[in-house]
Amino acid sequence: MSATFRKAARTFPTALAVSALGAAGLVVTSATPAHAHSQQGAIRAGCGPNYSLLDGGLREVRIQAGEVWGEVMLTYDATKDKFCVVTRKIAFHGEPTRVIAGIFHESEGVVFTDRAKVSHQASVKLPAAGECAKYYGYVFDPDGDSAFGGGANPTEPYVCP
Repeated sequence: MSATFRKAARTFPTALAVSALGAAGLVVTSATPAHAHSQQGAIRAGCGPNYSLLDGGLREVRIQAGEVWGEVMLTYDATKDKFCVVTRKIAFHGEPTRVIAGIFHESEGVVFTDRAKVSHQASVKLPAAGECAKYYGYVFDPDGDSAFGGGANPTEPYVCP
């Protein structure tokens, strides 16, 4: 099941505060990483053939203890002037769990895709409209605990095409 949500830019700090509170209660679990899909394969599957990873557009999705559960990538298609964010699972790869991919820019606010049960990745697209963006991703374990990664923090720099 997939849903795309839009929120006004003014709600962005509230969403980050809620995200930070949720991250504080993480439970560390052990998972064997499986890398069945390359970064480029995940970008093609989630975004399409003409999207390229932007400079500054790759971050690890980690739990507080530092274990990497995935990676989140901000990509851009110059022919369509669109951003696409892909959150690729490393932990629990191939096992259906919740995954979130999100993007933020001033004119659109926060846009994200929350995938309830996916085996590999989640992605979301947004017109660039000449703007820079912040991005983020979550990977959840089967029990619903999450790892966070990305640049949705207000102190993080924007990434530009």
